[in-house]
Amino acid sequence: TYGVNPYSQNRVAYSMWLIVMTVLNLPRKIRYSFNNIWLVGIIPGNGSKEPGNLDPYLNVLVDELLEISDQKVYDAYQNAPFNLKVRVLMYVLDYPGISKVFNIKGANAYQGCAWCEIQGKYVHA
Repeated sequence: TYGVNPYSQNRVAYSMWLIVMTVLNLPRKIRYSFNNIWLVGIIPGNGSKEPGNLDPYLNVLVDELLEISDQKVYDAYQNAPFNLKVRVLMYVLDYPGISKVFNIKGANAYQGCAWCEIQGKYVHA
């Protein structure tokens, strides 16, 4: 399985996927520092019981982002309110993550690519 094993023992069949966010308006030098990365979700999995579809987890996040987007919030540093704009601009996924987010079967499937129309061939070994 892919994901992060929270235990140092490899014989424990447990994994989890982290959903993290950062603010792209920050300067590049500090944008990805530990203090500016937010852990917004943990998707659990343990071997054969891993979720095949991440929609239930991501729907909650998207709903909350839509709720706070374009709202007036208070900035204590500037001592003034401002309109908060929330946009999902990019995501970083490995191939198994892409398979789970876009609901495709993966590299070994008959049609494993989400972007092209090329179909594979089954080969008896």
